[in-house]
Amino acid sequence: MARSGRYEDMIRRVLREEGVPQDLIYLAQAESGFHPVAVSRAGARGMWQFMGSRAAGYGLERNWWVDDRQDPEKATRAAAHHLKDLYKEFGDWYLAMAAYNSGPGTVQSAVKRTGYADFWELYNRDVLPKETRNYVPSFWLSPSWPRIRRSTDSTPWLRKSRSPTTRSRSITPSTSA
Repeated sequence: MARSGRYEDMIRRVLREEGVPQDLIYLAQAESGFHPVAVSRAGARGMWQFMGSRAAGYGLERNWWVDDRQDPEKATRAAAHHLKDLYKEFGDWYLAMAAYNSGPGTVQSAVKRTGYADFWELYNRDVLPKETRNYVPSFWLSPSWPRIRRSTDSTPWLRKSRSPTTRSRSITPSTSA
């Protein structure tokens, strides 16, 4: 979190305004180390590592002169909207985090294949890409995460999600894309 520097207050404010769990600030750390001009091998850009097509879908302008993916506040607001959309689609913040990493189609496909809308069940069945399988658990292993888990004001969403040892039930997967 030390690298969040001047962006932490802004990110927390935007996440709060958009109704997204404050702990998801750690996605920006995982995605880019809070570097607003970061560029991935695949061409994702900015603190929240948006691909061009996804960025356009959330109102981020991208042309020869401007790339809003590299604007910390605009990209944070777009990321919050995207995370809320993923949560609406999957009904679980862990699945939303996985979909943020690998794309909603990848997670939806895994849910349809197995009949389980539970990250830990998908993890145990090895139906997600390796990078995504490691993405959500990396938050549990982060040095900051134990402090977060004890927090009473920022993680009620975590207590509602299942842990790796909780048994889940099969469901009829959503047909939404």
